[in-house]
Amino acid sequence: SDDERRIFAAVVRPERGRVDDKRGAEVERLRKEVARAEKMLANERFVRNAPPEVVAAEREKLERYQRELAALGG
Repeated sequence: SDDERRIFAAVVRPERGRVDDKRGAEVERLRKEVARAEKMLANERFVRNAPPEVVAAEREKLERYQRELAALGG
């Protein structure tokens, strides 16, 4: 059954659960960073008043976070 497989995997391969937990935490962190960057870049006042290099850096961060998130399947 599915329950037996999950129990077996948890007992025999507990490191897999830790890897999954770390992956899940990283996916969550990246989702939050994407949301933060999108919100910042959607703020017309920020985009209009911030130095161009700061806006460009935020766009680059957003793209990087999105790539990392996609690579993790998030």
